[in-house]
Amino acid sequence: PYFGGVYYQVARKSGYRQWDSFMYSFMMSTFYWEYGLEAFAEVPSVQDLVVTPVGGWLWGEWSYQKEKEIRKNGGTVYESYFWGDIALFLLDPVDTIGAGINNMMGREVVKAGTAWVSTQPASGNGQNQSSNDQWSLNIAFQF
Repeated sequence: PYFGGVYYQVARKSGYRQWDSFMYSFMMSTFYWEYGLEAFAEVPSVQDLVVTPVGGWLWGEWSYQKEKEIRKNGGTVYESYFWGDIALFLLDPVDTIGAGINNMMGREVVKAGTAWVSTQPASGNGQNQSSNDQWSLNIAFQF
């Protein structure tokens, strides 16, 4: 669920609504991770296909709201910037790393990131080959 929450927050902070962010998290955890990278090591389980996106939605929305509260308090937790930085990292490591790179460089280097799934009809001899369509996961970063 933690990494489902990370996927969820990427979408949520890009301006997506809760449902859209849930769908993004579901697609990333299911097709990118379970049927993509991890499929080389093991067969995806029902638990992985359900718990990661649903738990990710719960964790992700809670983390999103908590992060907003911490930032509203000036980035502090218990009036400490140290604990605020730790909490922000644990709530959303991707965003914290991007902000850290920008702070280290003294300018906005990492501006945004996005991902989408696309499909392209398979080339063939004119027969219906919809089962052979080419699917791709596209990831783009704006620097």
